[in-house]
Amino acid sequence: MLKKMKMTVLSVLAIAMGMVAYGHKQEVDLEVKVEQSLRYQVTVATSEEARITSIQIKEGNRETETMDHDGRRWSRSFAGDVPVAIAVIGHAVQGESSASKMTVQVFKDGVLFRNAEAIGENLVANVNF
Repeated sequence: MLKKMKMTVLSVLAIAMGMVAYGHKQEVDLEVKVEQSLRYQVTVATSEEARITSIQIKEGNRETETMDHDGRRWSRSFAGDVPVAIAVIGHAVQGESSASKMTVQVFKDGVLFRNAEAIGENLVANVNF
């Protein structure tokens, strides 16, 4: 009888330890996937004298044009698992071409990775990563 109780207790402990280890592995896998999904951060900003006209994104084989900017700023995160190319077009406001400026920056894991800048009346900046 005592031998059966020992076996039962050991079996329950083994199952409990397996469940704890499996649950911990699930949490670690989830944390890794979250960290990998926000690897690149792209920001676009213009001076007071310039506005964003269009932003075209090629992510892998998919091409899109986004309109989710406020005319002066835009930001988006990318996983980095496929090649990304971004073309940003802007223009000077009411002939302020000498003071208009647009900057596109790509941050990889929080560190500046790529930078593109355009100055003048017609603003065009491209980044690839």
